[in-house]
Amino acid sequence: MRLIVQDLRFAIRQLAKSPGFAIVSVLTLALGIGANIAVFSVTNAILLNPSGIPHADGVVALRARYNAMPDLKSIPFSPPDFEDVAEGKNIFASSGVMDDTTFNFSRDNANPELLIGAKVSSGFFDVFEARPILGRFFTPQEDQPGAAQETVLSYRMWKQRLGGNPNIVGQTLMLNEQPFRVVGVMGSEFNWPNAMEIWVPLALPPARYHDAKYRHNENLFAVARLGPGVTIQQANAYLDQKVQQNILSEGENSFSKVSGWGMFSVPLAQFIGGDLRKPLSVLLAAVAIVLLIACANIAGLQMARASAKQRELAVRVALGASRFDILRQALLESVVLTAAGVALAL
Repeated sequence: MRLIVQDLRFAIRQLAKSPGFAIVSVLTLALGIGANIAVFSVTNAILLNPSGIPHADGVVALRARYNAMPDLKSIPFSPPDFEDVAEGKNIFASSGVMDDTTFNFSRDNANPELLIGAKVSSGFFDVFEARPILGRFFTPQEDQPGAAQETVLSYRMWKQRLGGNPNIVGQTLMLNEQPFRVVGVMGSEFNWPNAMEIWVPLALPPARYHDAKYRHNENLFAVARLGPGVTIQQANAYLDQKVQQNILSEGENSFSKVSGWGMFSVPLAQFIGGDLRKPLSVLLAAVAIVLLIACANIAGLQMARASAKQRELAVRVALGASRFDILRQALLESVVLTAAGVALAL
């Protein structure tokens, strides 16, 4: 270790004697690595690991479609659609629905503040394997019409608008001039959908889920987490089976049959990425090529520098330096340049 530390100090002194080479190398690496970090961070957040969703590969978006209507190939769910999903306990480990909305938040006789929020079913947070940092989530009993009004706060809402009050759970907030009791606060890592500040129970009447007349009233964003070992193909096969059962019960001349109604699931990361998947993939490949070009340029500079140091290397060999010693010294110089380039890139 002492020998490595000594060689490391020598490498730093050698680079300090060639500031032009060192600066150009570090800047070149920083540009190549920095571009890759930036683009990969966006790609990761959108396509691979949506923010705040552990094990995102098991989460699917649930969609409806009408094959006879080209503009309705992927639309939200209806309550009866969601009931069909909830019945598939062996396919979906958990499921939930969400309806976007806004709230007027009033406090201390001040002007109302507009909050972006959502009405969600009681199992919504379970789909994302989310856990509150304070309090709890809604219970199925609270997700009923006429039940007491509760709310869960986002971390941003709790910190910025309520000052991070540690005793907020149990207190009442005035939303749309109605009292809502705070039952939980989400952690900062849960950031999906990233605009939401507050959640309240959806509280749909039970008839909405069971009555066939609501089948084609699609206005709910639905998500589910696949059960252990369940594939997306198995989930879609189950949904196709439910579609066929519903069409049989409604009749061959029903609207569902004539319009080509159906249900399907798609990985949530793929759904979120949408049309961004292809351009982001192309951009990621482009910056990877930029990094390769940067590395090739630095390799050329290193070779030119090594040619200029032939006499010094010959003297070192004559004094007893082994091939491994010379290689180790060159490697440590590269390590110093790379560490500086990565630090600047970050």
